[in-house]
Amino acid sequence: MAVKDEYTFDFAELSPEYSEHELEMQLVNNIRAFLIEMGGDFTFIGNQYNLTVGSRDLYIDLLLFHRRLRSLAAIEWKIGEFEAEYAGKMQLYLTALDEQVKLVDENPSIGI
Repeated sequence: MAVKDEYTFDFAELSPEYSEHELEMQLVNNIRAFLIEMGGDFTFIGNQYNLTVGSRDLYIDLLLFHRRLRSLAAIEWKIGEFEAEYAGKMQLYLTALDEQVKLVDENPSIGI
């Protein structure tokens, strides 16, 4: 899928056309620089973070924790135009995180 130059990170070495997986791998390989660029208050939990909802396995592209907000932050990489189904999928992830992963003293999970 073609990607416009406006969607690149300075530290990622990506070809003019790249996939969501390639973007994720570049970010994971450069996670320190990415976290600093995101504001410095995030900590890395994992990528392709697995949750099970019913009989379905779900995978969050990137799961972080924001120290000041005290919230889990689910990040889903999407290249191209926004589609309404993305919001529904993110809400499913956030509900599952809050029910299965979030600690009692943490705030509700957020999605990016």
